[in-house]
Amino acid sequence: MQQARAYLSNPSASALGRLQTAVVTLQQQVNASLLTAARINNRGSQQHALDAINAVGTVVNAMLALVQSVSSRSAVAQMAARAPIKIQDVRTQMNPSLAAAMVAEHYGETNGSAHLLVERTETAEILAGF
Repeated sequence: MQQARAYLSNPSASALGRLQTAVVTLQQQVNASLLTAARINNRGSQQHALDAINAVGTVVNAMLALVQSVSSRSAVAQMAARAPIKIQDVRTQMNPSLAAAMVAEHYGETNGSAHLLVERTETAEILAGF
């Protein structure tokens, strides 16, 4: 979040680079955690972990969409190339309904609209190589 504020207050190439690095790093950590959480045996603990990871993933996806919207195609391609785990690899572990509910609550949208936003964002990220 600090890198996003720095970029918005002074939109420079170096600030954008730091923001992109932070987003990719966070995405990789979340994805790795998601894969680890899938091995939890206790059903309640597993759901709790997946909900927490899904919440973080929703925020990361929103940040990534913002970065992609202000980045060059080559910068997006470089970020995607550095992501060792792709959205397709972990998509079955994600909870689209929870992500949509979070987006709806945060932005004051209906659940239907929020679900479409989440779906479009994920599709765009997959098409970009994430």
